[in-house]
Parts: sequence; structure tokens; C-alpha cells
Amino acid sequence: EECANLGMIVDLSHVGHQTARDVLDFKDQEQLDLPVIASHGGVYELFDGTNPNSNNNLRNLPLEVLQRIAEAKGLVGIYALTF
Repeated sequence: EECANLGMIVDLSHVGHQTARDVLDFKDQEQLDLPVIASHGGVYELFDGTNPNSNNNLRNLPLEVLQRIAEAKGLVGIYALTF
């Protein structure tokens, strides 16, 4: 709530999957005018570690979370980093 009051942007790039969902749920529940972004990351379903050629990177967010950010008129930055 205080982030919304101060006009801050909340970046979900380094939070866990459930924390990202919780933030988005709280924003919706409280009807907060709070910009939410994921400044950098990837799609978890594409790079979740089940493919032997991909890194298991829990910083990648599930597609449904990325879609919710976009639907809230947030920003999602997809990086082009390879390992």
C-alpha cells in the first residue's frame, strides 16, 4: 500500500513465483493504483530446468504471472542471455 501511496513501481524480477502471485492478488484485491513490472527475466515454462540444455532458473516467471503483469499494463522485459 505504501508503494502505491508513494508512486513507486514494484519490480517482481527477483521474487519467487508465489510471491509474484501474492503481490498481483493484493494489488487486485485492494484495487491499488500500483505499477508492477518484471524488468528482466524469462518464461519459466520454457526454461524451467526440465530440458537438459536449459538452466534451472527460478528467477524466470510462469507465463500466467507474466500475462497478469501485462494485463495490468505493466512492463515485462525478456532478456536474451544464453549460458
